[in-house]
Amino acid sequence: MTDPVRLFIDHLDDSPTLMTLATVGEDGYPRTRTVNVNGVREDGGVLFHTDTRSEKVHDIDGDGKASLTVLTADASRQVTAIGDAVRVDEETERGIYAGQPRYLQLLAWLNDPGLAQEDRSERRRRWAEFDRTNPDLAEQDPPTTWAVFAVVPREYLFWEGDDEGPSHRVRYIRTSDGWETENLPG
Repeated sequence: MTDPVRLFIDHLDDSPTLMTLATVGEDGYPRTRTVNVNGVREDGGVLFHTDTRSEKVHDIDGDGKASLTVLTADASRQVTAIGDAVRVDEETERGIYAGQPRYLQLLAWLNDPGLAQEDRSERRRRWAEFDRTNPDLAEQDPPTTWAVFAVVPREYLFWEGDDEGPSHRVRYIRTSDGWETENLPG
């Protein structure tokens, strides 16, 4: 039987590192946004980082259900995963933080409600000063507002378009015995 986790990882090899993440708000309605894919665990958990003060963390704390979609760069294939979002351990969080580009490490430290309101020159000045006085950010522990979550899929849906016929969709549903597969109409 095909392993959907391996299929998903192979799909990411051909894709940008962005995904659309949906959570459920307090009002019961979905909220979507684009976030970075930070990796995939052996259990299929798809990792992403965020600020603990974000709406998505509020939604996850309230409901915990999430869905994500990754589209290939040429838009010919996509994978959707549906499952539970759980916070990962501190060691994983530190490792992902250390592997981020410098600007994301800086953003993790400087992101506050006023940052977006500052004019560009003030923001650049503040970033340059923080960067100058903190040359070893990658070696430091991330700020307490840094969080990494895994969406642990209970279901995958793989879609592939076809210019000459119906699209191809295969759903994998996690069971106690592994994965159940279902082919769906395009």
